[in-house]
Amino acid sequence: MVKRMETLSKEKLSHEYWDLGKSSVVISGECGYSRQRINQLMQKYNVPTRRDLKEVDLSDKQKQLVVGSLLGDSSIVKTKQGKARLYLGHSEKQKDYLLWKNGLLMPFMTKAEIKRYVHKQGYVSYKTWSYVHPFFSEMKAAFYSNGKKIINKSVLNKYMTPLALSVWYMDDGCCKYNKFYNFATACFDYLGVLILSQIVKNKFNINILPYKNGKYIYVRVDRKQNEKFEKIISPYIIPSMSYKLIKRSNSVETERSLPDSSQVKLQSELHGNMQNMTEMFMSCLEKKIA
Repeated sequence: MVKRMETLSKEKLSHEYWDLGKSSVVISGECGYSRQRINQLMQKYNVPTRRDLKEVDLSDKQKQLVVGSLLGDSSIVKTKQGKARLYLGHSEKQKDYLLWKNGLLMPFMTKAEIKRYVHKQGYVSYKTWSYVHPFFSEMKAAFYSNGKKIINKSVLNKYMTPLALSVWYMDDGCCKYNKFYNFATACFDYLGVLILSQIVKNKFNINILPYKNGKYIYVRVDRKQNEKFEKIISPYIIPSMSYKLIKRSNSVETERSLPDSSQVKLQSELHGNMQNMTEMFMSCLEKKIA
């Protein structure tokens, strides 16, 4: 039985290819067209291919998000071809946080959805990956030496912004005893942690103090500067990650939760609709390849 061919508009083809992350082979199988015909339609509609992504740079905020993530739980992995892609993974509790990251990094991520994994131990996590891109290759060279994460001073001096600091905290930070803001820095050596602490001091005039707990290294925000630290990161903390902020009296919580106009603008920009982000980049890609 011959499969009935489904009409493919530019909008549908772009949605299937970019938003849903389907390959031209998968699309052809689902719609009844040959792969050659799908490629012809993509050219006709001027729908960019993933190969064209390398022609478009990540935005500054996307780069800051990547750097903050690399200080935390994320990593850069190499493909069999020796190129680099970003890997993001979080626990079930932080699913919304991963979706937020994934959305902000579109269209450089492989799918709008994230993958659910049930581990042998019974716990659930979610993961997603990017396409290969020169910026990820650059970050692989900057943040890794002999397979281990390192601190790259020049990269952090460039990209350590309030957004990067906030993402790092949402990744690897915690509120200890409802008194202290801590960061887990076990993936870095002691010298690297000292350099990182100094960069934060230079950028934000915030003291983060290294200390050891057993064989692991952590840093703690100077308790006297808790409110200053909160003022820097709060505009970027998404609702599902607000549990990482120190719980205060109702009046203080209310005051802290009422953002000023600049924070409203920032939150609108960062929490914007993922589809709008994708459309913006598609327009940029189309101009690049036109």
